[in-house]
Amino acid sequence: MCVTITIPDGTLRGRKVISKGFTPVEYYSFLGIPYAKPPVGPLRFKEPKPVEPWTGVRDALKEGPSAPQKHFLFSYEMGEEDCLYLNVFTKQLSTQSADLKPVLFYIHAGGFTGGSGDREVYGPDYLIEEDVVLVTINYRLGALGFLSLENSKLPGNAGLKDQVLALEWVQRNIVCFGGDPSKVTLMGISAGAASVEYHLLSPLSKGLFHAAILQSGSVMNPWAYEHSPKTFALRLANHLGYDGEEEDEDSLLDFFLKIPAMTLVRSQKEILTEKERLHTSGMTFRPVVEKEGPGRQFITKTPREILNSGEFTQVPIITGCTNNEGNLQLEIIPVCQEEFDRFNGNPDFLIPLNMQVPDEDRDLVAEKIRNYFFGDKKYCWDTVNQYVEYFGDIVFYIGLDVSLQLMLDKIRAPVYKYLLSHEHARSYMKDVTAKKYPSYVVQGVPHGDDLALFFSQSSDFPSGPIIPEDEKCMKALIKLWTTFAKTGNPNYDGIETKWEPTTSTKLQYYDLGKKFKMVPGRIHERRIEFWAELFNKYKSSY
Repeated sequence: MCVTITIPDGTLRGRKVISKGFTPVEYYSFLGIPYAKPPVGPLRFKEPKPVEPWTGVRDALKEGPSAPQKHFLFSYEMGEEDCLYLNVFTKQLSTQSADLKPVLFYIHAGGFTGGSGDREVYGPDYLIEEDVVLVTINYRLGALGFLSLENSKLPGNAGLKDQVLALEWVQRNIVCFGGDPSKVTLMGISAGAASVEYHLLSPLSKGLFHAAILQSGSVMNPWAYEHSPKTFALRLANHLGYDGEEEDEDSLLDFFLKIPAMTLVRSQKEILTEKERLHTSGMTFRPVVEKEGPGRQFITKTPREILNSGEFTQVPIITGCTNNEGNLQLEIIPVCQEEFDRFNGNPDFLIPLNMQVPDEDRDLVAEKIRNYFFGDKKYCWDTVNQYVEYFGDIVFYIGLDVSLQLMLDKIRAPVYKYLLSHEHARSYMKDVTAKKYPSYVVQGVPHGDDLALFFSQSSDFPSGPIIPEDEKCMKALIKLWTTFAKTGNPNYDGIETKWEPTTSTKLQYYDLGKKFKMVPGRIHERRIEFWAELFNKYKSSY
C-alpha cells in the first residue's frame, strides 16, 4: 500500500511494508530520496549542494543509484555519478513530540571505494522492530569522493561532506518521518565506522548527532587516511595520459573533470604499488586533511592531532570489532603460489606503511615481524592463519587500538568497547571463502560478519532458518544497540551481564560470544603490545 508525506522539499510517495524479522510489524519505506543536487558536470568533486524542492509527488519506491564502483569481491561495474540519495524506514509517521523515535543513521562499508545503503545488504527488518527510525545513505566514493589536489579547487573529502549534508537533511526532515532530530546515533561498519569517527573529529558535523557506534573501522587504519593525497592524484593523472604541467592545478582539474566516471573507477587500483595494495586492501582514495581557505573544510589537522587535542565531539560511543578481521584479506588478495612468492620475496612488505624505519634497520625489523608471526616458516598454505593474524593487525587492530587509547585520554563521555566472538551460521565471508578455497577453514569471526546480525539481507547472501543460538545473539545485540540509541547506554532491563565502559585507567571490553561477559585488558593484547614496542621505537608517520 502506498502512502504520501510532505517534507520541506516536496511530497514523497512511499510504501507500507510488513517486516520479515522475528516479529512481523508494519513499517513505512521511503527509498531513493534525493538529499543533494546531482554531483555531475561542474559539481563533480565539489562540496554537495542541497537538493532543490520539487513540485508534485515524487516516488520514493526504489533506491537511488550507488556511486560508480567495481564490486570489491566480484569486480563487476555498477553505479552512477548522480548518487546522492538516502532511504528512510519508520514504524510510525506521527510528528507529535511525545511519539518521536530515536534515529539510527547508518553509513555503509566498502573501503571508501565501494558499497551502498541498499536493502540487499542493509535491510531494516530486524532493527525496525525495536522502535527506531533507520536512515541509510549513498555517498561519493573513490576518486569521485576523495580525490585531492591539496588546494581549494579540489580539496578532497567530498564523500564525507556528502554525509554531512545527509545529516543536515535529517535535522531538517526526519521529524516528518516520526524521527527525533535530537536523538540521532551514527552507526557504521568498516569504512562506515571510520566515517563515524571522522564525524566525531569534524567541526562540520558538530551538533548533528548525539551518539556513535563504530564497528570494525577507525580513522587510524591505513585505508582510512591519506597523508600524501596529491601524490596519488598525480599518479592517477599520469596513468590516464595527462601531459600538462603537474603544478598547473587548473589544467589538472579540467583534465579530471573530462574523464568518464567509470574510467576513473577502473584506474584507481592500477596506480598502487604492491605494498600499498597489500596494506590498504587495494583501497586508493580516502579522507585527507584540507588546507585552510575559502569554503568549508572537513578537517584541517590530522586525525592523530585532533584526538590528541581532545577537540572532538563528546558523545557516548560503542566501538569494537570481530575477533578475526584479517580474513578479509583472503577475499581481496588471492591465496596462491604467486602471492606466496611475492610476499616471501619482499621482506619490506612486512613493515607497516606508516612505521618510520630507517633504511639501515628495515631488514632487521622485517625479520623481527616475520619471526613473530611465522617463526621459521614462510607464507604458504600451512601458515595462512598466521598471515590472516598479521594482516588483521596491520589493516585493523593496530589502528583501532591506537585510536581508542588516544580518545580515552581526552573523552568525558562513556565508551563501550566490545569484541564479537560469536560465530554465526550465515557468514558471508566464510561462505565466499569456502567456495574459493575448499580446503581452508576460516577461523573465528571474519570482517563484516556482524552485518547479518543486524540487517536483513538479500538472497545473494547465505540464507535459511536462523538457528536458536544465532537468534539469541541477534536479539541481544539489536537490543543493546537500539537501547544505546535511545538512552546513550546499551544496558537494558533484564540484561544478563552488565556492559561496563572502558576507561584509560580500566581497559576492558564486552566479549559477545556464547555468553556475553566483561574481559579485562585490550583486544589481542599480546600482539598489540608487540606492535606498540616497535612503534614506540620507530614512530608513526601519521
